[in-house]
Amino acid sequence: EQEDFASGTSSKSTQLIWAGSRYLVKGLVQLLSPSSLWSPVTAWEQFRSSWRLVMGCFRERRYMLEMNPHLTHWMPIAVPFVDWVIWPPPFDFPPAAVGPVTGLFVIFFKIYDLLGSFSAPNSYIMSAARAKEEFAQMDTKRLKYITVFYEGAHNDARTNLCIAFTAASHGACIANYAQVTRMLFDEHGMACGAEILDRAEPDATPFEVKAKSVVFAGGPFTDGLRRLSEGEETRPVVNGSGGTHIVLPPYYCPRHIGMVDMM
Repeated sequence: EQEDFASGTSSKSTQLIWAGSRYLVKGLVQLLSPSSLWSPVTAWEQFRSSWRLVMGCFRERRYMLEMNPHLTHWMPIAVPFVDWVIWPPPFDFPPAAVGPVTGLFVIFFKIYDLLGSFSAPNSYIMSAARAKEEFAQMDTKRLKYITVFYEGAHNDARTNLCIAFTAASHGACIANYAQVTRMLFDEHGMACGAEILDRAEPDATPFEVKAKSVVFAGGPFTDGLRRLSEGEETRPVVNGSGGTHIVLPPYYCPRHIGMVDMM
């Protein structure tokens, strides 16, 4: 780690372990949209890709919650509806416009429970009266009902540290403030290690670490790592996500339950 362990985790992250409800919805929308009639094979392949991603997220979520109960917990997430018909429709999918009145979203989250093998607490419907107790700031006069589903949550910084310490307990050498400055290659052009700079020492001299395998675990900084191994002319392949986190005062929402706006 080129800085301190877990220093790259954001203090403003959701800290959620999503199973991928959004990816599942987007995959279904692409599969059922009229445009899929023109290229059904492509639409099916895109849905299969989303399906594999979501099922992998379900497995990872269940593993994290069952293997790390001291770091994780289930977080209820409320989805409020103030209209029986939503327009413009969510995800630009016209049938979703009547989701609140037909119970489409309630059914979706029940299927979501099923895909997770019911490892999470079951989704349920919250009445407007109960919502007023949970969300005192909400305009419950307009509220029709709330559907509540569950996702996993964890302390991401502690999870990071526990992974490092577990590796160390099994004989691994872990190092922080150790920056990779150059990749090493064998005579066949395969990565066989890296040149490391100890950033904790102002006058440190880079040293080499040899390895049988090198794993690029750079997340959004993968392109920077690739430039170290493939050259500065390497074409970027990582696209930034379109999400934005807005930090609100704590009185906007209770700490024990989240909220997603589908309107």
